[in-house]
Amino acid sequence: MKKILRIVFISLLVYLTVALLFLHFFTKKYKVSKLSMNGENFYSLNISAYNGQIKGKGGKYMFYAFTDNMRIHFSNEQYKQNGAGLKLRMKAEKLDSCSSGYSAFGYLYDEDFFANRKLKRVLNKRPQVTCDYKALGFDEVDVSFCLSKNDKTPKGFYVYSECPVVISQTEVCKSEIGWSRKNKVVYEAFGNSGGKVYSDFSSVDFSGTNALYRPADSNLKAYNKIELELQNVNDYGTYKNQLAVKAELCNEKIKIRLNGKNPKYTIQTAAFKNELNTLALTKNEEYVLSAFARNDSYFNLSEAAVYKPLVTDLGLVIYWPKENWRCPLYELFRWENFPEVLFFDFKDYSVQNKFFTRLAYFAEKNGYKGTLVDDEFCETHHGYNAHDYSAETLASFYNKAEAEAFNLNEYELLLKEILLRNKIILERDDGFVEVGEGAIVSFSQESPEYLRYTFLAHECWHGIYFTEEDFRDFVEDLYYKFDAQSMDFLQTFWEKQKTLGYDRSDLYLMKNEFMAYIMQQGVSNTAAYFLEKAGWNSVQRDLKDLAQYVQRTKAIHFQEAAEILNDYAFRNWGLSCGRIYLVSEVSD
Repeated sequence: MKKILRIVFISLLVYLTVALLFLHFFTKKYKVSKLSMNGENFYSLNISAYNGQIKGKGGKYMFYAFTDNMRIHFSNEQYKQNGAGLKLRMKAEKLDSCSSGYSAFGYLYDEDFFANRKLKRVLNKRPQVTCDYKALGFDEVDVSFCLSKNDKTPKGFYVYSECPVVISQTEVCKSEIGWSRKNKVVYEAFGNSGGKVYSDFSSVDFSGTNALYRPADSNLKAYNKIELELQNVNDYGTYKNQLAVKAELCNEKIKIRLNGKNPKYTIQTAAFKNELNTLALTKNEEYVLSAFARNDSYFNLSEAAVYKPLVTDLGLVIYWPKENWRCPLYELFRWENFPEVLFFDFKDYSVQNKFFTRLAYFAEKNGYKGTLVDDEFCETHHGYNAHDYSAETLASFYNKAEAEAFNLNEYELLLKEILLRNKIILERDDGFVEVGEGAIVSFSQESPEYLRYTFLAHECWHGIYFTEEDFRDFVEDLYYKFDAQSMDFLQTFWEKQKTLGYDRSDLYLMKNEFMAYIMQQGVSNTAAYFLEKAGWNSVQRDLKDLAQYVQRTKAIHFQEAAEILNDYAFRNWGLSCGRIYLVSEVSD
């Protein structure tokens, strides 16, 4: 009997010891969880958190606290990346036996803890990311809850679930709102107001973007962007019937053409007059793999100059609201599909002239090429209404000015700084510059709409010519095969027109302009364009025989060249003569 009592006593003692240790482990301060992030384990604040799972019996919460290092890392990411979030991979289990698939994910803050670092029993209402696994249609999801740069850094997080759920991965992620279905596990990201996980990928609510990226300084303005990734398809139709996704954004309708080469598209929200709201995919939405709203940059509205370009498809530049420009004289863009090309849109011809007239004469004008004309000359002579220059030409211009100790104007010096910051030219210690990579093109708000379309195409084809060697080789081959009399007409026209005055001896220029004049309008309009030029009174007077040759042949050689170049552009980039963009606003 004594032996039995001794066994019972020892068993009871062991049980009480384990129970006390268990109680101590989960009621005192933070205890290390099995769940980790970046090689460091979270502190678990209850039993479910220790195991990283809610089993469906007993507690429905998992409470976690960050270590000091985790919290510092989160705070640093908030500051450096204009916001940060915690990303969890969660999987629901045994859904068939559950009456509800509801779950929620939220943050814990300092005020949720007592002074002794123990979690309070009652938590105040707060934003959450919620999910109903039964309605969702899939049982595993990556979800992030993103906070702004100015939000308080959390002390931990919790997960509530009415069905069994397991957390398998965690990470601090960049701040974003949107979704991705490109991987096996769907990912949905939410802003600081929270939201609900959906399985409908025909839209995404971006209305929380402004709150997520609102700057603390009233002098700053947030420039936010939508980043889309589409399927990279081989067959994207024809230039007349190109496969495209249609969508509604900021109460505007847009068309996004697939191109078979670059499946990623950046849409700046500054391109629209209205506030960012829901992106609704209205046609071919199945081709969209991901859609995220992210912060591009903050800009001080008191600054007089812009150096950092906004990445965009140039199809949105035509109607870009001037009230959304970052400085009053110009806006600066980087062409997404050809990122070495910078694009300027100027307030008017006068401002554009101050940047480029001297450069135009230095680069191309017959009788002036290679020289620096003075300020008085620039005031009384016309350059161009739109411009394009390669990195080589730009470097030569500034080196010429340095060698001659020539005083450039403030706009030309500003241009130099923009070029240096974007590595189109590279600074040397001796005051001279080296050739970097890229090109610049421009037009002006003063040009009427129809000319802005023509100038956009013409100048941007030059931008591609400057930066794409294969394209230059293709153009060169066509140039030498082109009909001799038609070419003579074209080059004589450039030489005789006072507003042009191209240097005909510059072979590189002749090839470049040959291509751009043919590709600046749609294929179907090419012959009509050159027939119109051949019919001008000044052309009939100055180059009558050549003009009449073009009329007799009905400009067929220009038309044939356009079809060849158009085919090349569409096969390689999804572009076509007269259209250098993939994204555009549409009426239907």
